[in-house]
Amino acid sequence: MKRILKGNVLLVIDDQTLTRVLGLYFERKHFNVFSPVNTKEIPQIMKNNALTFAIFYNNSQTEGNIDAARQLISFDNRIAVIFICEDKQQKTEIENADPLFFTIQKPFAMRNLYSRLTAMSNKLKEQQNGITSFLIGNYRFNTATSNLTYSQEGTLIEQHLTKKESAILTMLCRNIGKTVSRHRLLTDIWHKDNYQAARSMDVYITKLRKYLSLDDSVKIENTHSVGFSLKITDK
Repeated sequence: MKRILKGNVLLVIDDQTLTRVLGLYFERKHFNVFSPVNTKEIPQIMKNNALTFAIFYNNSQTEGNIDAARQLISFDNRIAVIFICEDKQQKTEIENADPLFFTIQKPFAMRNLYSRLTAMSNKLKEQQNGITSFLIGNYRFNTATSNLTYSQEGTLIEQHLTKKESAILTMLCRNIGKTVSRHRLLTDIWHKDNYQAARSMDVYITKLRKYLSLDDSVKIENTHSVGFSLKITDK
């Protein structure tokens, strides 16, 4: 039977035993597991992999882990981030640091950790999927109808986007001002990351830039070999 990959898990944990236990558990759940030696490796992991969950546990570096977690969320706000805490004081500190952080206190059952992460991930997806209309400068993009409408000084131009054009623009709008990695776009929309899919994506990006060219304040910027970001600047 073919193994169906559910996603990618990042473990930032200084306890080797806990890392090994969590790694085996998530591998059985059909996740790829990444365990960086230090937080400096996280940007490279984010660049090459669309993360599903991120788990932090390091009592001596709580502040550094909070900064790393914020970096993850700013890169992709769909990542469910959870901190394993030793006590209620640490739990409260982390929850107060950012409302997007979730916590679980030791001791815990593995099934409780996984169910909490899954619930968090579903909640984040529901929040994003609930938004069906985006204002992009002088454009309005309706994700439900895939219509991109330009309106200014009596001029009204409507462009109906293809399924892939709409999917790309939706991901960029949901992460406006942030870089969406090429890998994430390819795996989420094409379900594969190879040369042919990448060439196809670049063609669609070119088309989207043309559709958005009526407003000089709207740009799809390319960070070479990393990804794309939708930027809106003041005129």
